[in-house]
Amino acid sequence: MTEAIDFTTALKGLDGKTDMFQNVISDQSGQPRRDEGGALLTELITLGKIVTNALCAGGQNISGEEHVKRFLLATKIREQQTVVLGTADIELIKQCIQKTYPATLIVAQCWLLLDPALSPETHAKPKVKAV
Repeated sequence: MTEAIDFTTALKGLDGKTDMFQNVISDQSGQPRRDEGGALLTELITLGKIVTNALCAGGQNISGEEHVKRFLLATKIREQQTVVLGTADIELIKQCIQKTYPATLIVAQCWLLLDPALSPETHAKPKVKAV
């Protein structure tokens, strides 16, 4: 059984902090928005943002049907935020992320969140006690 994926999960740096994965929020003219104190307004970069961007990035050799499929999947993820996906959708998302984002830190985190079976803990060998 496939578990629900929480697409609101924020990406983190190797130090476990989210500060390197933040976007500055802009207004409609592209200017950075600021709070009352003048500080830039930011938002965390989440698994959902990476996935929806990757699905909508497209490609030159994609059929119209494939564009629609990707758009509908991205819309579902954006609207529901926690989604149960089939293996085929997860594999499609992983391929799109790999093609869209060159950074190992992004690809690896997203893949592990999408497919926990890839986690080293899942493949860890049982510890054997010496007798």
